[in-house]
Amino acid sequence: MRVKQNLNNTTREFSEEVPETCVQLANNSTESLRDRVNAVRRQRRNGISEIVNENNRRVREVH
Repeated sequence: MRVKQNLNNTTREFSEEVPETCVQLANNSTESLRDRVNAVRRQRRNGISEIVNENNRRVREVH
């Protein structure tokens, strides 16, 4: 009987801990992916800004 009770306790602890761990891993992956996407967007924006600034400078030089 004691073995069965210990097994039930272990099963309950496992079933409570595992989903929480899975959710945490999923959240970490999502945050990491979001950070990478934002970094790429920031790089693109900065690159576009540099191109626009360069074009504006050339236009000013011509006029």
